[in-house]
Amino acid sequence: MISSLIKEAHKSRRAVGICGDAPSTFPEFTEFLVKNKIDSVSVTPDVAVNTRLLVAKAEKAK
Repeated sequence: MISSLIKEAHKSRRAVGICGDAPSTFPEFTEFLVKNKIDSVSVTPDVAVNTRLLVAKAEKAK
C-alpha cells in the first residue's frame, strides 16, 4: 500500500514524506522507502547519522 501511495502521489506531482517510529527502528523499512522513491523520511536523532548513510547506500544501489 505504501508503494502504491508513493507512486500515485508522484503521478499527481505531490511529494511524499513519512515520520514515525518505523524508519527509525527498522533499517530495512527505510531501504524499502528509498527504493520506492519516497521524498523524505524523518527519524529520531539517535539514528539520524546511520540513516543518512543507509539512504546514501540505498540510493547508489538503485
